[in-house]
Amino acid sequence: MPVLDPSPQGELDSGKWSGASKLVFSVDIGTMQSAVSFVYLENGKAPEIKHVMGWPGEHPARAKTLSAMYYDKIGNPCAYGINTQNASVKEKAKVEQWTLVHSFKRYIHRLGTSAEISDDADVQALPNNVSETKLYADWLKFLFNHAKQIVSRELAHFSDSTNTEVVFTVPNGWYTQEQAILSNAAVEARIVRKPSAVKFVPETEAAVHWALEQGDLKPKAGTDFIVCDSGGSTTDIAMYKVISVSPLKLCEKEGNPSRCIEAGSALIDEDFNDMIGDHLNNEGLRDVEILEAKQKIAGQFQLAKNQFDGSNLQSTYSIPLTGAVSGGGEKHIPVSRENMIKWFDDVIDTIIAGIDDVLRNNKPQFLLLRGDFGYSPYFQKRLRAHFKRMKLIPASEQNVKAAAAGALVWFQKRSVVSRAARFAYGVEVNVPYDPTDREHVYRAQGGRLTASGNLKHGWGVLVPYGKVLEDDEECTKDYELILPRADAPMVFEFTVYLTEGAEPKKWLCDRSGNVEDDFREVCTVKADLSGQRNNLRKYGSSGGQYYFPFEIALDFGSTSLEACVLWKEGDKMHRGQGEIIPSDFV
Repeated sequence: MPVLDPSPQGELDSGKWSGASKLVFSVDIGTMQSAVSFVYLENGKAPEIKHVMGWPGEHPARAKTLSAMYYDKIGNPCAYGINTQNASVKEKAKVEQWTLVHSFKRYIHRLGTSAEISDDADVQALPNNVSETKLYADWLKFLFNHAKQIVSRELAHFSDSTNTEVVFTVPNGWYTQEQAILSNAAVEARIVRKPSAVKFVPETEAAVHWALEQGDLKPKAGTDFIVCDSGGSTTDIAMYKVISVSPLKLCEKEGNPSRCIEAGSALIDEDFNDMIGDHLNNEGLRDVEILEAKQKIAGQFQLAKNQFDGSNLQSTYSIPLTGAVSGGGEKHIPVSRENMIKWFDDVIDTIIAGIDDVLRNNKPQFLLLRGDFGYSPYFQKRLRAHFKRMKLIPASEQNVKAAAAGALVWFQKRSVVSRAARFAYGVEVNVPYDPTDREHVYRAQGGRLTASGNLKHGWGVLVPYGKVLEDDEECTKDYELILPRADAPMVFEFTVYLTEGAEPKKWLCDRSGNVEDDFREVCTVKADLSGQRNNLRKYGSSGGQYYFPFEIALDFGSTSLEACVLWKEGDKMHRGQGEIIPSDFV
């Protein structure tokens, strides 16, 4: 079992990097746009964050690219980014029956929320031979083929052997399983050599770090403020308290974890596309022609949506018709101010409800608004009208994705020092049988007691919902590996589950062992104790069984779950690496 090196990776000391030199990329793959930033952390020097620009087909000074790819019929990527909107590419895609894939984030997000992707939704089923991991690996290859060209021009000493790490910005609701898809994709794309070189930062933390770095936010000690990061399909909301200013330390509040809700500007696009589809269904167009028509006017609507402030009276969209029934010509489809307001309000009302839920009885002074949807003038107007006692601080620079840039500031400073658990985490435990408890009697029927007279399938909480954990804070649990003989395999495994909400629960499974609907399997924790065979203890003087006492420490306080094994040799406590095996989504 590998023993852990407790030394830190490095930190800023008087504005200079004190750790080993390394190149760090940050990646923000949004529903609508993607971005990459980077920083070379050189020992003894002040870091400078830079943004990858000049994406293929984009303006040379643009720091974002469209999150979209075409796949051919056998699952090979054929076109990327803004080039998917090129007329010649679209024509070739039509002839060769390519599939346009966009809104990458929603494919992963819906795995965790158990949402289905219907055939007629804007988020269509993935093409043949394309999994979520392959989708992200293909996109990362495109992003980094360009990013590495930029870095090689900026850093003369850069090469594939340069010590490299990657930080992904992810929705606050993503954890071990979602993160595993991204880290595996990064390895498959050959960006990093192993998953441990990938780090993750919640979008609200990345946003607040960049706002502080840019001077948009200058809170005083004791100040509470809310961050709302709203993009294409997800909105992340978190409340932070400023513990101290120098050094800067922020924390989430007890019982008030961050929220991640499915709401963003892409849902407005869906409403618009539904209306266009309704208008065109009676024009004799085939489904593929309707899809093509939607794609042709998508850019027009994006411009109108981004500029909408509630005062626009009406927009008209002209669509060329080629269907047999229509006989050609154009279809002019008006979109009224009332339609736009309804589509916007449906999304914004959901976000406001989420912010209200985080507010509760607190009185934050600021509302920091970030994310691509945060630039919407109508969205800002609604927030100012609803939250009159909070000062709204919108983003000032649209070209840079704050999440990508902020992730690199987070990597260096780690100003958020504690977080509230978004779920309750726990394991299956045995429960002492109580013959006077009717529920116990029912669950014990049919010989369901263990050999020691306990009930199986109890819920053992490791971390309660909303509990504030310091960064790197571990939860430890005692275990005992029992072996029938001294040469038996020394591997110990158990499963971690999560459940939403603060409502106390008693049972993980029904009496037949089926996991209750309120719970979701997160991961298997594996401890290989083979190196401790010489420390096995024998039960009694003549018994045949052996045992080894140890502890498992789970780091629920950080942005990614990690496991360690602790054991004693004499009076000295030793520490080794455990393994986290993410569970498949069900």
